[in-house]
Amino acid sequence: MSETRSIEIDFDVHQLIVANQSGFHEQPNAVLRRLLGLEAIDQPRSKPDSEVPIEVRQSTRKHTKGMLRIQATEYSYRNAKEALCTILRHLQRDDPEFLARLAVHPRCIGRNRRTLAQRPEVLYPGRSDLYAKHTEPIADGWLLGTNTSTAQKVATIRAAAEVAGLKFGLDLVVDL
Repeated sequence: MSETRSIEIDFDVHQLIVANQSGFHEQPNAVLRRLLGLEAIDQPRSKPDSEVPIEVRQSTRKHTKGMLRIQATEYSYRNAKEALCTILRHLQRDDPEFLARLAVHPRCIGRNRRTLAQRPEVLYPGRSDLYAKHTEPIADGWLLGTNTSTAQKVATIRAAAEVAGLKFGLDLVVDL
C-alpha cells in the first residue's frame, strides 16, 4: 500500500471530487486516481453505514432506506436529501447544462430563496448560519439548499425529471 498524506484542498476541488464519485463510499483518493488516469489501488475504506454500529432509539419518525431508479441505473439512499443529491449528480453527469436549466425552473425558485445556486448566499439570503450545515455541493460549482421539507425535495425531483425529459414514475422512480 502506498504512503498517504493529508493535504488541504479548496472548495472547487472538493466539489469536483464529490461530483465524480461513482458511489457514496468511493474514497476521494480513488476518485482522484481515476480522474488522473492512475492505476487503482486497494485502500482501506470507511465502513458502510450498514456496518457501523448504531444506537437504536424509539422514534415516531419513520427511518427507511430505499432504492431509486433513473432509467436503467439503480441507487440506494438513506433519506430524501441523499436521494435528491444522487438524482441531480446523475443527471448532471449525463448533461452538463442540466443544473443551469433546473435552477431556473419555477419549482426551484421560492419567494425568498432558490433551491439551486452557485453561491450559498443565494440559497439562504441573510442566513449565513445555514450555509455550512444545509448546503450540499452537487457538481460544476452548483450548490443545493437542503434545509427544505421532503415535499419540497419531491417537487425538485419532479422538476428535475421534467427538465431532463424523463417521465417521473417511469424513467425516474423514487419513493419518498
